[in-house]
This record gives sequence, C-alpha cells and structure tokens, in this order.
Amino acid sequence: MDNNTENGTDPLPSLSDDRLAAGIIFVIGISGMIINFIGVLLTFRVRALRTSFGRLTAVHCAAECAILAIFTACQYADHNSYISRKIGQVSLYFWFVTLYSQFFIALNRFSLLFFPRIYKEVFQRRTHWLILFYALICVCHFCVYFGDGCDFYYNAETYFWEFADTSCGHAIAFWLDFAFGCAVCVIVLLLDVICVANMRKSDTVLGESLTLYEKKIRWRHTLVEFGHRSLQQHSYGSCRIWEMG
Repeated sequence: MDNNTENGTDPLPSLSDDRLAAGIIFVIGISGMIINFIGVLLTFRVRALRTSFGRLTAVHCAAECAILAIFTACQYADHNSYISRKIGQVSLYFWFVTLYSQFFIALNRFSLLFFPRIYKEVFQRRTHWLILFYALICVCHFCVYFGDGCDFYYNAETYFWEFADTSCGHAIAFWLDFAFGCAVCVIVLLLDVICVANMRKSDTVLGESLTLYEKKIRWRHTLVEFGHRSLQQHSYGSCRIWEMG
C-alpha cells in the first residue's frame, strides 16, 4: 500500500494517471480551439456577422483559443520552471478579455434595442477602439498577478489550476476571480433578460397589429366583394328590364 494512503493523505498520481490526464486535456483543448477558430473565421466570412457583434464575438473566440492553447501546452511543460509558473497569469489576461467581451456583446444588444443612437456612435463606428479600450483594461488586471505571492499555476499533482496559498493569492482569487467574474455574469444575464422581455413584448404588439391589419384587409375584401355582387345583380336586373321592354 502506498505510504501516502497509510498516512491518510491522497496518493501521488502515477505516470499512467499523468498520461491519461494529459490525453484528456489535449483532446478537449484541441477540440475547443478548433471550434473557436471556426467561430473566428465565420465572423469574417459570413456577411451578416461583419458587424460590431461579429467583431466582439471574434475577439471572444480568439481569447478562448489562447486560453485553451495555454492549458493544453502546460501539460507537457516543466511545471517547476519560472515560465510555467507565470504562464498562468497570461491565461488570466485572456480570461478577462472573454469576460469583457461577454459584457460588451450583451451591451451591444441592449443598446441596439433601447439606445439606437448610442449603438450607432459607439458600436457601429468605433468597434475597434472599444476593443482596444477593454484590452488595455485587461492589461491592468493582468499586471496585478505579477505581484509577490500572486501566482496562478498548474498543480501537476492535483491536475488543477490554483492560486498561490498566500494572502495575495487568496485576495485575488476571491475579489478578481470569483466576485468580479460573478458580477459580470449577473450584469450580462440581466441585460439579456431585459432584451428577451423587450423582444417578446415587441412580438406581442406586432402580432396584435398584424391581427388588426388582417381584420381590416378581410373587411375591405368583404366590402369589395359585396359591392361587386351588388353591381352584378343591378346589371343583371337592368338587362332583364331591357329584355322585357
């Protein structure tokens, strides 16, 4: 029996466990990169996606590709090297890019429905500047993780990405990773719910308008048909009178 098991601790992973974990992560990572890369290509090839929404989605997919590439490559790197300990911070930069992309994609839909003028000025004409703006904000988030004891690294024994077990690591894990991420997700969810509710309301109003329009068309057709039949009957009666005369 393994000594770690006898002492009441989890046994260290064997070489076969490492290979199995690396293989699973490799398959998932490559599949995710391919899907996200296809998403980036579609935003440039499909005419309907050559909009601010498409550009923001392309940035989101590209950042996802970068994160998956880092997570996949780290399985085969020296986990004790300085680069391996710091590459996690680079993945966090792209993670923040995905968060801000989700936020601005939701804001894009919201402004299109409720503030068309702002949508036209900010999203239609200045999409590239907007992307550059939040990319620079992500750099500010990114720099925080290079402080002393603020590492984010891959633990080869547990197969998890972890923050350093320090006061800085605990603080950024809660405030920047958990609290900030949850806040962005809640805002995105709220904006999307408002947009869906507005579109359902618009569909209801449109349906009522179409129903009223259809009733008017049918009433008009009824009147026209009634007039046409009355004219036919009048013409037939006149002809009979002339024939009898």
